[in-house]
Amino acid sequence: MLIFVQISTIIDGFFAPYHGMLTGFLPSPIAQAGVRDMPLIGALSDICNPIYVDRAERKSRSDLVHEIKKRVNIEQPYSQLSIFPEGTTSNHQSLLAFKVGAFIPRVPIQAVCLSFKCWNTIIWSFQGPSMYWCWFYTFAQLRIQLHFNYLPVEKPLKNEYPATFAERIRIKVGEATGLKLSQLAYENGLIDDECIRIGLPRQTIVENAHKLMKANELKIDDIFIRLQEFKDLRNQKTNLIDFESLNKAVCGKTHSEKEYLTRFEKLLEDNNGKLDAISYIKIYKKTFADIEAKIQWRDRFSSSDRISNQC
Repeated sequence: MLIFVQISTIIDGFFAPYHGMLTGFLPSPIAQAGVRDMPLIGALSDICNPIYVDRAERKSRSDLVHEIKKRVNIEQPYSQLSIFPEGTTSNHQSLLAFKVGAFIPRVPIQAVCLSFKCWNTIIWSFQGPSMYWCWFYTFAQLRIQLHFNYLPVEKPLKNEYPATFAERIRIKVGEATGLKLSQLAYENGLIDDECIRIGLPRQTIVENAHKLMKANELKIDDIFIRLQEFKDLRNQKTNLIDFESLNKAVCGKTHSEKEYLTRFEKLLEDNNGKLDAISYIKIYKKTFADIEAKIQWRDRFSSSDRISNQC
């Protein structure tokens, strides 16, 4: 199976047909379901007999592993598989954390390192230019040079975990390209967008959001809810929850609010009087889940005006 790295542009997918011209075999990409709706890219992807994955559906992700195992069986008449292991485009400054799903089947992997020599109009990432403008400025260029480097095939070691296998390959790619290894993932881009939308600093969540969600059994919507709560509970100057900001946000009039304040104050005492967003997200379920329904946070923390009026 091929993996293409580092993915940062609107034209990375064009390497797949070029690889087919060189080898005589057109690789089948593994791509998110939304790719099929992209102008030009979707049509090119469909030609390659792809596997589409819905990020939001757990069953879709589990079906991916089964389909990979099916297609890499030499008795099946399928083309070589290809995947973009970062799961999204970035700004070409570092390698994002690899998604582990494609490494679960434990098949040999060959990494192909991609780079381009042209005006920087092709980088497509969060908070960047729209796809339309990327295409417009890119087509205005007379020439774009594609450089690629095939790394040696890597096989999973005996009893090697998929995550370890993925990270081992990522390290080798980093060494070959000179790119730094980032611990951020696709979900961090979604969270950064949400932080900007609700008025939080972009760097509110600075650790791997995918691992954060998995370790705490959270969905992306759960993270968004916790971020809204954090925004209304925090001290705006420090972007941390402290005793003063907590008591401004929660009046403590009802029994459930008093219970909430008691638990939260104990939590702050155990954390030197301050709590950041990541810590709040991690401890919320364990500390407050049993009284959440009584406080109804979604209604209470919809705006700062509502909070101040209640107190």
